Amino acid sequence: MLLNTRTGEYHRFNEVGNLMWIELQKSHDKNVVLDRLVDQIDASRETLSSALDRFIAQLLSLGFIEEQKE
Repeated sequence: MLLNTRTGEYHRFNEVGNLMWIELQKSHDKNVVLDRLVDQIDASRETLSSALDRFIAQLLSLGFIEEQKE
């Protein structure tokens, strides 16, 4: 569960969302995160990649993460 300090709202993730959040904290490289998720979750790489993209977009829209400038 995460607290959005701007809005005061709490956000809860499902089991896969929790794993994604944990792996995103360990690495900011999407491919590394995806490799780790493939090892942990019984789903295709394509399915997990799409789910990870949606999760990251949600985190960005909620202000929990920011895009890194290269």
